[in-house]
Amino acid sequence: MDSLISLWQRRLRDYWIMASRYWGIIGKNSGLMFTLYVLIILGSVYYKKTLDQLPETFPFSLVLTVVFGFFVIRTPIRTFIQQADVIFLLPLESQMGRYFYKSCRYSFMLQCAIIIIVFVLFSPLYLKYPMHSVASYLLVLILAFFVKAWNMDCKWHEQYSDNPFLLKVIRGCLTLLFLYAVISQQPIVLAITYIIVMGLVSYFLFHRQRVNGVLHWDRLIAMENHQMMLLLRFANLFVDVPQLKGRVKSRPWLNVFLKFRKFDKVHVFRYLYFSIFLRAEDYLGIYLRLTIVGAILSFYTDHDLFAVFVILSVLYLTGLQLYGIFTRPVPQALAGMYPITKAVKIKSYCSIILICLFVQGLLLSIITTISHPRISFALLSMLITLVVSIGLSYGYYYRKLIK
Repeated sequence: MDSLISLWQRRLRDYWIMASRYWGIIGKNSGLMFTLYVLIILGSVYYKKTLDQLPETFPFSLVLTVVFGFFVIRTPIRTFIQQADVIFLLPLESQMGRYFYKSCRYSFMLQCAIIIIVFVLFSPLYLKYPMHSVASYLLVLILAFFVKAWNMDCKWHEQYSDNPFLLKVIRGCLTLLFLYAVISQQPIVLAITYIIVMGLVSYFLFHRQRVNGVLHWDRLIAMENHQMMLLLRFANLFVDVPQLKGRVKSRPWLNVFLKFRKFDKVHVFRYLYFSIFLRAEDYLGIYLRLTIVGAILSFYTDHDLFAVFVILSVLYLTGLQLYGIFTRPVPQALAGMYPITKAVKIKSYCSIILICLFVQGLLLSIITTISHPRISFALLSMLITLVVSIGLSYGYYYRKLIK
């Protein structure tokens, strides 16, 4: 038993040593940190303006329930289980109660810290209305911790179920109903009723899964790998991560964008890098999310200078995210099959980045022009988009990769 606890502590220590090294590298990226700082300052300014303009009938209870519910219901458990443990630790499963308990407790404390940050961010919205006070908001936070602990317990017992989808739906619905009753200050009898129902569901439904089922180690490994990849993918933007595993999605509905190709040396890797952008990892999803966020911020920005800065920031952050396309490993057979020099590959990569950034900047410029209908501003934003796109692709990345 003591050896299993020592194993958990060693794996936790090794993980934080690795994570601190990567976060140190990320923190040294002054350009990224400056951009984030300015975006936080701008966001806080417009956050206050948005709150001041909200009507008294704004459904804040529903909004807070959805936001808080997302972070309370989402309950990944860090077990630090590895693929080889299926062979070496599976025979010891009956002795790993303390190991898994420490994993659940660690995950609970880490996610409670995230919940505190979210509650602090949304405290101005809650306290904007006169019927609310700091004491009532702290009570909401304490009850959120309670329902988070309940979710953690239920999440663990879901790992014994062959089909946990229905269990997740029940857990999510009860969590949202309870949080809405607390946030909207419903009668206390209703909240107590939900607590009783949650206790009964936990005992008669979730805990029975452990009696009637077996622990799905493959699910624990997949959950652990997913949490690990979140850090490694972000760190891969700044430094090569050798243990990063790639994911590829077919997305056949995007094949229409891959039909226009030429079979020569110049276009071979253009096709490859564009295919990686559309199908590998989550580059396309990150690209679309940044574009949507940038469009919303630039549309509701009052000052032209702030709107231009938003466009610059989105292009810069997108360029950082897409850097992994070039560093992503390709099959050795494909890499060595064609007599193509490194310079041609780099130019192909830079051309894809140029197109992606220019299209994104053009969309942001058009949306921003709708809220700032001036020809001079439209020309300025498009000119900045062109300059930044060329500067990041053929200026910064080409020089960085050609060395």
